[in-house]
Amino acid sequence: MNRDEFIEYLKPHIRVEDDRLGTFPVMNRGIQIWLLLYSHPSSDSVFNAVLPCHLDPSSQPVVIEVALWESNYYQYGNADTHSLWTRHPQLCQVYLRYQGTPHCGSTFKIDDSAVHKEAVTDTYPEKMITGNTVTLSTTDSLCLKCYSCGQYHFEVALGQCFDQHWICVDCGMFYHNIPTSYVQKLMRAPEHAQSMNKECSGSASCRVWVMETPLVPESMILQTSHLMWKGSRVCGVKLGVFRTPRLGNIASGKWIGFDVDVSIFFFGMHLVISFLTVDTGYR
Repeated sequence: MNRDEFIEYLKPHIRVEDDRLGTFPVMNRGIQIWLLLYSHPSSDSVFNAVLPCHLDPSSQPVVIEVALWESNYYQYGNADTHSLWTRHPQLCQVYLRYQGTPHCGSTFKIDDSAVHKEAVTDTYPEKMITGNTVTLSTTDSLCLKCYSCGQYHFEVALGQCFDQHWICVDCGMFYHNIPTSYVQKLMRAPEHAQSMNKECSGSASCRVWVMETPLVPESMILQTSHLMWKGSRVCGVKLGVFRTPRLGNIASGKWIGFDVDVSIFFFGMHLVISFLTVDTGYR
């Protein structure tokens, strides 16, 4: 699209008074550009960006997804490109970074033996889990595993975003909400990944995260532990449901991170997690 045609398209959405749209400084690590961004109602880090080009003269401008990661923007290929989102658009100057080839994928090995044996489980998408092993890829970067037992329900999201592992836990989820929840988790994946990454910033050979989440209306908690070896694409996840009298003292959804130095090549994953859960006072 030529400049005047694109400005005509923008007029109903936003006011453009100068030549900012025609300036594209290119640097060795990316490009600095003004983009019309639409944000998603459930995310502060993923946006639809409108580009001054189209497939044919009668079509709408091309829309791509970009994600804010730390202080830069990157193309984000996990969202829906077919419609603009609901918040008011903003014309923003962004720095789009060059993106190298991503890693092949990540593997999560789940130990849920401490969840009630009568719990009903469901996985979405189902193809991504074999036994208790979830395998992610660059095209399938998120898997939801849902548990239902009596009055409590919870959902564990296992994802990767810009080569970072992440886990998110929600309680009170029901099966008919799984597709909607899946999209919402994709929209917030950069936020979840950066939140976990901030908890452990050292150079230790092993990282462990622990989190407690209340299971309402039951007086119980879901304890989630996540272990990752430096340089490995395989993570350990341990889930446990326990009765507790101290629900009022639990910081729901808050990860506690540990950097652990392990001098030997291999150490039993369950021993490490068991030690940390006792050491932090969980029962």
